[in-house]
Amino acid sequence: MDTGFVPGQGRAQIYFASAGQGVPVILLHDGLANSDYMSDLARALLRARCRVVVMDARGHGRSTMGTLPLSYDLLADDVVTLMAYLRLRNAAFVGWGDGAVQAMNVAMRHPGTVSRVFAFAPRTTPDGLLASGENAPTIKSFMTRAKTEYKRLSRSGSFSDLRDDMRNLHRQAPEWSNADLVRVTAPLWAVAADHDELVARMQVEQIASAIENAGLAILPATSHFALLQNPLLFSLSVESFLGGR
Repeated sequence: MDTGFVPGQGRAQIYFASAGQGVPVILLHDGLANSDYMSDLARALLRARCRVVVMDARGHGRSTMGTLPLSYDLLADDVVTLMAYLRLRNAAFVGWGDGAVQAMNVAMRHPGTVSRVFAFAPRTTPDGLLASGENAPTIKSFMTRAKTEYKRLSRSGSFSDLRDDMRNLHRQAPEWSNADLVRVTAPLWAVAADHDELVARMQVEQIASAIENAGLAILPATSHFALLQNPLLFSLSVESFLGGR
């Protein structure tokens, strides 16, 4: 396994890990989480003979924030920078929450670099985040876990600052219309959990209907944390989307 840091814009240092051989697949985690959350999926894709790449989004996990304001465009650029460093001309993407938004933004801004997008719990506008979700027991549990992990992994900054940065980002982005969504030309699955406490199903369905090469999938008996609640179901869904590879 190859691990390290690549320099991002604004003097950020972006952590990554890469392993395996075969079809390259980049896994992107949700806001306030880190790449460790993708471990079960990463192991499953390695067994399926994929080349798996994970990264900590800037300001998350082991990656530093740098000096620039956080934006989805900046997060997309970090992915492209890492791909250039790893000499990946294109890759499939699996994104969860903010990672799904990040993957779709890469597909819009750098279409030649994206072969497929598995977008779990994506959004199109700030209204896609349900205000009631903050009070859900699973979200409260996640926040406690994320804070502990941040203290263990982070080399700089504070969890409260990161939380404020993400809240500011969520208030203003993404802001995508159907005209924006059609810029995604790669095959895409818009995937929802049937009991997602954080992301509005309507926006997931909008993505599936607006993008020409898109499909809609609903994961049963799961919430926003489906990849942790039922890792076998989640990994089989991803492998099916990738064509069984």
